[in-house]
Amino acid sequence: MPLGSNLFYDFFVPDTCFQNKLTRRDFLKATALGIAGLGAGKVPAQSPASSRLAITMWDFSWLTRRVPPEDEYQNWDMVLDELAERGYNCVRIDAFPHLIARDKNGRISEEFEILPQPKSFPWGAHQPVKVKPREALLEFIQKCRERKIKLGLSSWFNDDTTHRRKEIKSPQDYARIWSETLELLEKNHLLEQIVWVDLCNEFPLSVWAPGAYQEITRATRLPPLPGFYTKKQKQYLGEFFQSAILPLKKRWSKIKFCFSFCGSELFDLTEIDLASFDLIEAHIWLAQSISFNLLTGHYLTLLHLSPGYYLERALAPRTYQGFESYWKKWLEQRMKNWALLSKKKNLALFTSEGWGPINYRDSSSAQDSKEWNWVKEVCAFAVEKAIELGWKGICTSNFTAPQFPGIWQDKKWHQTLTRTILS
Repeated sequence: MPLGSNLFYDFFVPDTCFQNKLTRRDFLKATALGIAGLGAGKVPAQSPASSRLAITMWDFSWLTRRVPPEDEYQNWDMVLDELAERGYNCVRIDAFPHLIARDKNGRISEEFEILPQPKSFPWGAHQPVKVKPREALLEFIQKCRERKIKLGLSSWFNDDTTHRRKEIKSPQDYARIWSETLELLEKNHLLEQIVWVDLCNEFPLSVWAPGAYQEITRATRLPPLPGFYTKKQKQYLGEFFQSAILPLKKRWSKIKFCFSFCGSELFDLTEIDLASFDLIEAHIWLAQSISFNLLTGHYLTLLHLSPGYYLERALAPRTYQGFESYWKKWLEQRMKNWALLSKKKNLALFTSEGWGPINYRDSSSAQDSKEWNWVKEVCAFAVEKAIELGWKGICTSNFTAPQFPGIWQDKKWHQTLTRTILS
């Protein structure tokens, strides 16, 4: 989930690329091989339904939103029971590897104080909270195992009072902290619950990977902008991925490894070496359309301007319903392009964040869930398309979590989509 104005460019790349008719040479080759079949209703061979995952994303909220007044995850037994009841068999969470691992001086710390998220950001805590990541991760995964819920591990590298995340810069740093995190799980016999590890959420966006972002900028003399990577940056990223992932794969061959992407890198990735990856995790939203973004005022929510949420709740339903076929076609084409890329790279395709808006939340009258109707319509459409196009890991939305009661409380909607994913 992108955060803030430093990502605003992300929402201008996709439309431009489509208008230019996929001019990147490698992507044209993939298109020539596959797009005719897709357009005619033929799709890549699907995996058996039993191998698919119905994913929810609980990010860092699972640990940081446990204290009043933001305490939706205070009772893990209750919310995990509710998750299982809604039909999900996988949850993607922040494992806080930079806090679990030793610091640069070799010291292990048990407790940290996490700094608050921006006031209008609908994930995480909005006041400082004290957490015990090592103890909490073991307890949470054990509770998932009791309910037969698998996990994808990631990290948004939340800042804390010690600013530990600043130490994570090089691929060796990522390999080290994740190695120590997996060692902790291995020691406690919990590794079998882990399906994949995303070494950094939406890499290398500066908000989630500040140290790596600075290192890439220093090494290539330009800031890395997804959708605009230079040839040198593409080569650097391929080498970065290999150096971070291969040591982990060598030791834990049964776990899948990747870095997740915010979605603008689609064309860059045709020219980046992903040989070390076991899957592609792409975060895909209708709100990445320039037109939809501007017409609904969604860009204001991405800039953390509270009026944006009120404006979007008023404009988005009418914008979507008034041109529904156009928006569906836009989203479907974007998904087809990702499917072609996954075929070219021979990698499974996962999406744990999608499919309508990026930042969204309930109004003050949370019992009125009508404001979520258009979101649920977009998501239901995308889930069907993801199955059709061969996705192996599929979320139902960005917002399948207890802090979004307007959509969380619609148990029947969740059960319908998860049954579709897993049937």
